Amino acid sequence: MNFKLYSELFEHSAFPVFLLSPYGKVRYKNPAANKYLPRLRKNADASKYLQPSAIPKKSGVLQIAGSTSYHRGLALIEGEEVLVLCFSFLQYDDGVEMGEAFLNRFGDTAFDFLCEMHRETRKYILSPPQKNQTRLYTDMLSFLQYEGILGKRPLYDFIKAAEMLFTKLKTSFSALGYRISTQISEELPTQKDVLFSMHDFLFIFGKLLYLQMRLAAKGEVSVTLTSDGNAYLIRFLIRTRAELGSCDDILSFFTAHIPECASEIMLLERTDLFDDNTIRFEQGAFARFMTEYRIPYTERNPHILRSVDISELLIAEDIRILIERIEQRLKDIGASY
Repeated sequence: MNFKLYSELFEHSAFPVFLLSPYGKVRYKNPAANKYLPRLRKNADASKYLQPSAIPKKSGVLQIAGSTSYHRGLALIEGEEVLVLCFSFLQYDDGVEMGEAFLNRFGDTAFDFLCEMHRETRKYILSPPQKNQTRLYTDMLSFLQYEGILGKRPLYDFIKAAEMLFTKLKTSFSALGYRISTQISEELPTQKDVLFSMHDFLFIFGKLLYLQMRLAAKGEVSVTLTSDGNAYLIRFLIRTRAELGSCDDILSFFTAHIPECASEIMLLERTDLFDDNTIRFEQGAFARFMTEYRIPYTERNPHILRSVDISELLIAEDIRILIERIEQRLKDIGASY
């Protein structure tokens, strides 16, 4: 088993990674696994925390028991050992399907999977985690993981969805020292829906917000929703002291400034999520940095139900429950320090 390769790839990753022996003992854990999967102790039997409670014999998505933001992992078989990668995108409700899609793309053995990923990410240098880095990453996952509030169907009344998302955002992450202001333009067009995967949207929005929070000089982030007549525009604005370099290559910019997310970003099956037509970076005077996320309109189809329905989802109650969950999560994390 090539521990050096695993350490090179995953020691600084923001998501948990661990290795199981043929008898279910934990042989390797990266720092994120030490922090967020404490029950899986090194050299201890992990099988009782896995669902089903047995060491898998074939590659696939593994369920992890316990109260944690990471409840799924991609189990990859090499010989008799099992490498488990708890990617953030696996934690959404389509995680099983996503895991199977990645296995189809990269091969069903740990060796083939890792070689392919190493080939795609080797040009990016993974730096050691900064203070509170993995904590912010996991809090972000918890914030975006909630399913009921935004629904699962593909057609969305995006203004209503944005109102709910922005409401949650204003009251989140202050315990980590961030101040997030939000604004929705009063001149947005009405009766304009968007057709997309909510999981893709949450992944992109989460990575963009995480990027801003990592780069923001004083933890201040402004998020606005406006329109250009053909699409909704979500704009993030910060001031930063960071040396940003070139913004021409979107994927390279992401992986250069949030390298702990490099492997997840490079593993995306649909890399057009991060093309110039979707995301735009702009550097301005006085250390201003703007990121624009473009979401095109679609023609309203009366035969497709909108995902966001105020009366159906009881949004006010959902927001209250969500805020309580986030606040409790932050308290739990703070108590561990």
